Amino acid sequence: MATEESEAVFNSYNLNPQLFINEVFNAYDDFDDEAFDYFLQEGPSILGWSEETEKSEELVKAVSAIRDIIQEAVDKQLSAWEIYCLHHCFSVPEGFSLSQTDVTLGNGLLVENFMNDGDLDNQIQSLRDKLILVERESAELQNEIEALEKQDVLYSKFEANLAEVQQQYRDNSSHELSSGVKSAVLILQQKLVEMIDESSVNAGNILDPNHESIPGGNPTFNCNISTVLRNFLE
Repeated sequence: MATEESEAVFNSYNLNPQLFINEVFNAYDDFDDEAFDYFLQEGPSILGWSEETEKSEELVKAVSAIRDIIQEAVDKQLSAWEIYCLHHCFSVPEGFSLSQTDVTLGNGLLVENFMNDGDLDNQIQSLRDKLILVERESAELQNEIEALEKQDVLYSKFEANLAEVQQQYRDNSSHELSSGVKSAVLILQQKLVEMIDESSVNAGNILDPNHESIPGGNPTFNCNISTVLRNFLE
């Protein structure tokens, strides 16, 4: 099919093969300019020549000549590549007809793709909002965890202090109870001595383990006084 007809088909889909080819040419021209400019700027310093010497001028002429040779060869190759692309890569087959439905469909696809892009942007924004919310909740949970950890440490210290106080209380209570018992024993011993003195009991008989009663004394104390004294004294 003729090039004009192929361009009409591509234009209906908002495509421009010639624009693509021109961009390739421009890209090569930019690369060519940068490369040879670098040679001209850095060549004298690399070779150790002054920019005002005759050798530097000869270098400029040599680089320009090389550039012209390369440019001529590349231009021929690019021209052949352009013709090949237009006649083969971007050529519509013979008999191809572009109906109005196809044009409408093509435009519809473009609109649909644009709308899909908008929907995609909305979905991305929604995901970002959810991510921000999750990050906030995560930060709040982390703060709560840290607060609970601090409370746990304080509670552990409280339990340890309470256990220490209870142990001290038990130790003091046992000591006070032991002191009270000893005091009671001393009082009972004193009372028994007073009772024995009042009953006029012979001390030798009291300490005699074979003596089972107090003769002539109070009948209430008719017991083995020696055994009672030993028990309290122990």
